[in-house]
Amino acid sequence: MIDWVSFSLPYDGPPVGVQYLKRETWDAPIEPAFSKPVKLEGSYSSSLTAHAIGGRLYISGNPVKWLTGQNVLGTNNLRLLITETLDRVIDRLRLFECPRMLQALRDGNVNLTRVDCTFSYRVGSNSDVVLWLEAMEHACHVRFRGRGHYSQAMCCLTYGMTMKEGAAPTASRRSIFKFYNKWQEMGEHPPTCDHVLGEQLREKVWGTVRGEACYRGIELKRLGKERLSAWNACTALELHRDWVEKMEMAETYELKHQEQQNLPRRLQATYRLWKNGETMKELLSKSTFYEHRRHLLEHGIDIANSCPAPDKNWKGRVIPIIRVLEAKPIAEERDEELFWKLVAAAA
Repeated sequence: MIDWVSFSLPYDGPPVGVQYLKRETWDAPIEPAFSKPVKLEGSYSSSLTAHAIGGRLYISGNPVKWLTGQNVLGTNNLRLLITETLDRVIDRLRLFECPRMLQALRDGNVNLTRVDCTFSYRVGSNSDVVLWLEAMEHACHVRFRGRGHYSQAMCCLTYGMTMKEGAAPTASRRSIFKFYNKWQEMGEHPPTCDHVLGEQLREKVWGTVRGEACYRGIELKRLGKERLSAWNACTALELHRDWVEKMEMAETYELKHQEQQNLPRRLQATYRLWKNGETMKELLSKSTFYEHRRHLLEHGIDIANSCPAPDKNWKGRVIPIIRVLEAKPIAEERDEELFWKLVAAAA
């Protein structure tokens, strides 16, 4: 489904938002410099922003949530979503429907500067979602983006972020991709729609991973998708798959044992070999063996002895990575039908 959209189109009506003016010299004409968008509350208090300056109307936000108060159910029909959103914005602001704007919408001459494409993948239980995200952090590498950054507090894995010590994370100006636990996110930010529907939606996202590809203007232009006319019902899925195809990963990934997670990185290889039943005295030099043994003893691990039998609870903790991504996203045809019913009900 389409999650967030920022777009603009020709507009000949009165200004929208707080207008700031400029004049280059004392005798030069006064011209518009920029405008501060007006905030539009939706049917369920999820807002969009809109402003008009320089002969264009700019709208940005999550139209799905603005229209229905939730973003579990939605649509991949970007043209219809923009049309419905524009109709509501015009009605709310009591704007003049100028012919040039309506013609641009019919022709698909709408400029897109951000589009978020999201899909849900069935993983299993909620705990399986957490394990899968933890495994992806170590098992997956994306071309031109590197490894993902996992936030345990938000249960979210993001690709396309630059992390520097002492500085706030910086998102790519082109595109970012994230996987997150939608069920947990809904617990922290519950939908503002009807309570009964909200509970049904929470049950629907149990055990699913939400994948979200955020495409900004520079990347949309590179892909030839900066105009609405270039979009059809399958474009969102194609863009989402384009991100997934950039991911290089093993078919499975064995999660680290808790003991290994607590070890310094230089000791982890020794620990894994010992855990697999290797005789460390034969593999390591004498000095390295005794040095590593001394440090590992501080963690209650003695590599001079054979590794005990594996923990039964640890058996099978190998997470399928590719199998989840190769699976078809959860069918959304019925969801889209219900979404438009919610839109009509909120009108």
